[in-house]
Amino acid sequence: MKKIICVLMAAALLLSAAACAKQPVSEASTSPEPAVEQSAGETAAAEETEPAEEAEPEEAEPAEETEPAEEESTVEAEPEEEDGQNPVMNFIGRYVADRAEVLVEALGARDGKITVTWPNSASELVQWEMSGPFDDNSPGISYSDCVKKVLTFNEEGEIVSEVVEYEQGSGRVDFLEFSALSWTDDQEQIADGTVFTADWALYEPAEENEQEASAFLGTWVCGRAALDIAEYLDGYKCVISWADSAAEMGIWDYDCYFDGTNLVSNETGVHKVLTYGEDGLLANTEIVFDDGAVSFGIEEDGALIWNEFKEGAGDDMAFEHVDRMTFVPTADEVTELYFNKVAAYEPATAGSSLSRALSAYAALSFCAERQFWAMDEGELKAALEAAWDNLDEAGQEHFRICFTEVSELFSGCQQDWESVRGPFEDGGVAGEMESLMAFPMNQVSWAKLRALTEEIVNG
Repeated sequence: MKKIICVLMAAALLLSAAACAKQPVSEASTSPEPAVEQSAGETAAAEETEPAEEAEPEEAEPAEETEPAEEESTVEAEPEEEDGQNPVMNFIGRYVADRAEVLVEALGARDGKITVTWPNSASELVQWEMSGPFDDNSPGISYSDCVKKVLTFNEEGEIVSEVVEYEQGSGRVDFLEFSALSWTDDQEQIADGTVFTADWALYEPAEENEQEASAFLGTWVCGRAALDIAEYLDGYKCVISWADSAAEMGIWDYDCYFDGTNLVSNETGVHKVLTYGEDGLLANTEIVFDDGAVSFGIEEDGALIWNEFKEGAGDDMAFEHVDRMTFVPTADEVTELYFNKVAAYEPATAGSSLSRALSAYAALSFCAERQFWAMDEGELKAALEAAWDNLDEAGQEHFRICFTEVSELFSGCQQDWESVRGPFEDGGVAGEMESLMAFPMNQVSWAKLRALTEEIVNG
């Protein structure tokens, strides 16, 4: 059988060679050229039959190799179809505001899952669960599948009741930056104006926070608006004054905290409009709102941005930092304009309430004129210490008593002005005192002077 096959193959080779000689090049046989060279003589083709058997696997190998090549190109193309990680991964984590908490999780390729929990009491918790695709144009997540539940717990912390209040709720979560977000709830507007801060931003080392927060301190301006920022109590006082006319000024007053990146206030901001009479004294105060939320941030170019979430008053505004001139009082000025004014009456005597009111007004005037809120604390303290050392023991003791009473009166002015207004009216300075107190930074100046005075007097 092998012999017959070999003879047939040899004959086929001879026929192929003959055909090649007669046909044009374009119609040549598809057989490889080496096969033509071997067909030059019958002897060369017939001498070895074994190579003919080996030729079969050689022809089969190319056909087998084409499939892996296609598979290899397919494997390489698969990663190119991936867009990378879910963009929500840049914002995942827990965000908090007072008692409320927002949990952000990545879901699938581009969606985010939002869970809001808000305790009503130790045994009752309100929960909102929703999800939606990430918005690249304005980083955030819009949703229309919100489920609101009220969960009730027993003393062991087990859920004993779960009531669904609504389903298919809509709204949006906006990522303000990598450490804060806001939530707009279309059904109840329960969190409008609230800024939720990432919990990891709240627990950065205090030294680093204060060093970064110091960049916000001072005065910033944008057109007719001025922003004053100073350390106040355990946080920062941020006050925007915007003159609408010579007789009217808008004030936005925020007590902020530093979240590691921005100065933030959650629903504590007050917007009021002050109207002044022809005598320059305050004639009317209109409270526009007292639950405003805000975030102040500094851009890479150094501009300060005012994100006002209640009205959007700060939209398209960029504040520029300016140097404020302050003049530290001398020891003699402190003695004349502060120590002597505060101690200008005899406590527990007839007419002392009137005199005490005049002393409080003199102290606040001293603060407002010198703008102590913007003054270097060390320099101001040095001036106070020098003036204190110039008083004899009797003078120091008298001032100490009067200062305590004046401080208490001023606290009363801040808490309930109308209840303590009488003595100021009797002294003819009620309008002036009210006008000074209407500007929040004057109260910051007094808080600074009072704290330094207490440190020196009680030291």
